[in-house]
Amino acid sequence: MRANIGKSLALLTFGLVLSLVLAEVALRVVGVRFDASLYGDDPITGWRLRPNASGWWVSEGHAYVRINSVGMHDREYPLDKPADTVRIAVLGDSVTAAVQVDVRRNFTRVLEQRLAACEAYRGKRVEVMNFGVPGFGTAQELLTFRHRALPYHPDAVILAFFTYNDVQNNHRALNPVDASKSPYFVLRGDQLVLDDSFRETLRRQLYGRLRDAFGDLVNRSRVAQLVAEVFVRRIVFRRAKRQEAATLTTRFGEHPDDLIYGPPDVPEMREAWRVTEALILALFSEARSRGVKFWLVSLSQTPQHLPPKPREDVVKRRGIKDL
Repeated sequence: MRANIGKSLALLTFGLVLSLVLAEVALRVVGVRFDASLYGDDPITGWRLRPNASGWWVSEGHAYVRINSVGMHDREYPLDKPADTVRIAVLGDSVTAAVQVDVRRNFTRVLEQRLAACEAYRGKRVEVMNFGVPGFGTAQELLTFRHRALPYHPDAVILAFFTYNDVQNNHRALNPVDASKSPYFVLRGDQLVLDDSFRETLRRQLYGRLRDAFGDLVNRSRVAQLVAEVFVRRIVFRRAKRQEAATLTTRFGEHPDDLIYGPPDVPEMREAWRVTEALILALFSEARSRGVKFWLVSLSQTPQHLPPKPREDVVKRRGIKDL
């Protein structure tokens, strides 16, 4: 009896393994590929690019992505700055991280190459370090500067400010990106106070390790990619996004993203602006106190790249003159 059960289990296991192998081969032959798993939980910023993750990103753009050992979409850097080197740290969100394009086409790399060709930097090595993480707001970028960028002794820091959603990212009620998983700063008088209550719901360490291990499997197996795409991204993730969107729409109307273009006529937007301005000033002050130059760069916004008709709709909806 036991022998028959053992034989049946062995045959079942063999059949399952064979099916998975055949499915893997078939998916590779047909050319089916889904996005790599690039993210992991983080006790400081809520999430970050997962160190040493790698794989193809195909849902928007088409590029092979390799995250370095400290969670940057960039090459490796020694912690100690080499002699005759100018280091510039760039803070930002998905526009800066740019996992959709080859790392050599990222604006941080292009900037590095152009600065290196300038007469002012003759005889020096220029390093423009990409600390961008998709979904980040200014609060997370300030924390990244404190905990991740400063140890590399940058000479300057660039805050790549994406006005389309960075202001909303800085207020829990407005944040369209994982609102419950983000750290925030709130104003108490004129003082910024960190709200890191997200850490109370941060996944347990064992779960995080298991999720990271599954992410690494996803980056190596087309079958695992298919499972992640269907069950994680299309069911769990999209359902959460629909719920977040419904909450924002109920409170702020059909197009909450457009709030940035009109006067701050809702209390949450006024507070978001106040906090954002305070965060930028805090970053400027902390950089200057450490002898680091601070540059604020306003990036172009999504509606600016729309065809004329949709762009005009945004203008009319918000009662503004121009984008």
